[in-house]
Amino acid sequence: MLLYQLEFKGTSVWVRLQEKGTRRVLYLDTLQALAQPIDRAPLALLTRGLIRPSSRETLSFQQIEIPAAHVGEALQLMAATGRLFFQGKCLVAATAKISWEGELPSTVRATVQIGTERIPLEQLEKINSSWFIHGALTGAVECPVPWRWAEACRSGPTLLEGVQKKRFLEEEPPITWTAPPPELILQDSLGCSATLKDSSWEKDLLEVGFVRKQIGQYYCPTDRVREVLRFLLELGWRVTDFRGRRVLLQSGLEWQVTEEHGQIAVRGTLSFQSEKISLRAVKGPWIEINSTSIGLLDPVPFLEGEWFDDALLIPKYRGAQLETLLDAPQAQWDETVRTFVSGFSRAVEETPPAETFRATLLPYQQKGLDWLSFLYRWGFSGLLADEMGLGKTVQVLAFFSRLRTNLPVLVVAPTSLLFHWRAEMERFQYGQWS
Repeated sequence: MLLYQLEFKGTSVWVRLQEKGTRRVLYLDTLQALAQPIDRAPLALLTRGLIRPSSRETLSFQQIEIPAAHVGEALQLMAATGRLFFQGKCLVAATAKISWEGELPSTVRATVQIGTERIPLEQLEKINSSWFIHGALTGAVECPVPWRWAEACRSGPTLLEGVQKKRFLEEEPPITWTAPPPELILQDSLGCSATLKDSSWEKDLLEVGFVRKQIGQYYCPTDRVREVLRFLLELGWRVTDFRGRRVLLQSGLEWQVTEEHGQIAVRGTLSFQSEKISLRAVKGPWIEINSTSIGLLDPVPFLEGEWFDDALLIPKYRGAQLETLLDAPQAQWDETVRTFVSGFSRAVEETPPAETFRATLLPYQQKGLDWLSFLYRWGFSGLLADEMGLGKTVQVLAFFSRLRTNLPVLVVAPTSLLFHWRAEMERFQYGQWS
């Protein structure tokens, strides 16, 4: 069975022919033996002009450069075999139809219809006037006007004005015009002061929380800026900051919680459309995405720790602050860490001494035992402090009675207290003194 492996060298398109499961060199007779009926058309196109009587026995067909004028046709024929591969993906034949979307008065964007999906032209992996590759799809391109008008939008929305716009429309491209959204221009780094590009939207702006300071100037209280701007962006407003950068809404936040070096490691990835940024870059309600856009952040839980590369390292004794992430839908947990953190949300349970322990604890001593048991269960150390003579020793011995171990327990104490510890242990019939 023949496999077609697509490769790119500069502007040239090559195909590597391989026999499935082998690496042997393919000559013409081998190709003819391996070819199935559906391979005849692509092979005829690929080998056209390469076969000459003097070389038909020795010419290798391992790699073939596809003539530029026939790349689109070749891609469709090879994809039809179900054995055309590019970067590990099996490509499926499709057709890309180009049209335009225009925002009055002059901004246009080229879009590509592939099946039922409409994609901005700038998001396609590879495309030219005759063929395209996007994901696992490849095939011919249908462009109803000269390609230069699609090429003008290759990097995204573009402004066509004056004679250029007139000539574009004379080509009668399939284009849908929409009215531009209201645009708010922020005038300071906090987003409190702003101007409107079209004053006819003033009433709507005042209704959501801005107030008019003077003609064309508006103000929003600092504590409401994030809420108000988010609402406007969700309504479809266009917002730019004081440097002319587009303000984008946060579209997602993914968490990863693991254990590293005896601490809890938290990694967060923020999404803004197709851009992903580490949570470490967060320094306030705004985050710089690139030179042309800035992100408006949703409120992020405050986590106290130290950054190491892209991970926030949190000591285990501060793990309670992660309880807010236990129910976060986009959080991925190491199960051991999740169990550990979930333990913080549980009440300290009453844990009586072992039945062999001969003592009745006072209520406050029982609470001390409960607390020591809680700390031990979740891997913490603790400090039991109280006035002299109130029973710290008996609480610790009661705790020891619950330990399910045959190993010795080491008590480190001043020499003057060793006889006290021995007397207490003998009194409560706990263990053997040595």
